[in-house]
Amino acid sequence: MSYKRFDRHELMKHGFLLDYHTTTISLAKDYIRETMGTTQHPLLNMLNGIWDGFLYDELLTKALILPTEDYRRVEDIVTLINEHIELEKVKFEQKQLEFENKKLKFERDELQFKADTLKELLINPKLKIKSYGSI
Repeated sequence: MSYKRFDRHELMKHGFLLDYHTTTISLAKDYIRETMGTTQHPLLNMLNGIWDGFLYDELLTKALILPTEDYRRVEDIVTLINEHIELEKVKFEQKQLEFENKKLKFERDELQFKADTLKELLINPKLKIKSYGSI
């Protein structure tokens, strides 16, 4: 069973989605109890897995047993989670780029310092420069 991980706390920090998902689980549990006579079903496990930050790939397939309105609720949640996952990827990639830019700027500044130092030595060979490492 494959899944995607996400930060449930970040996604559901606003009460609406928390309440929406709680209601969706309740509706699914009621439907499964009424139609199958049980409250144990893989769909419910997958819906509850969202509380732990797991989005199971088979969730929408398992949700096909639900009435259309309840299926659409599950579909809405899956869509929001997938959008959240993509947004987090973009944020992570932006942070990586920012780090790489800072690293390149540091390396450029270091090379410029070495070039300036060598230039000074060529202009004035008798100049003593305090060593801060190899040039």
